[in-house]
Amino acid sequence: MGELLHRGLNHLNWPRAFRHSEDAIKDLTKCAEIQEQHGDQGGKPYYLKVHVALGDACTKAGKYQEAREAWQHGLKVFPDAKELRARLETKDDRRNSATSNPAQFGEAGGYFPDFPG
Repeated sequence: MGELLHRGLNHLNWPRAFRHSEDAIKDLTKCAEIQEQHGDQGGKPYYLKVHVALGDACTKAGKYQEAREAWQHGLKVFPDAKELRARLETKDDRRNSATSNPAQFGEAGGYFPDFPG
């Protein structure tokens, strides 16, 4: 999963003009599926970031409903996640991701500082 995760985050951080958002969505969706298949969705702290980043990638691609669904799904697994709640509480979907305004979400703008890989 590590390689997919890193590649998905790489795609997420490219400017919109380069149209990498769909690739980010594909890789991050696969990461979320792997987590579910292993039945260990909440087992590692960085698993939360998959849900945050997936929603951010959907937002960047203009898929606002899919973004909200990704964040809501993440809340089922991580009910105390401030990053997910902050995104869901934002009303303006066009600015609803850390990739649009990193300062708005504090440390959530920097992905995986504790990732071991």
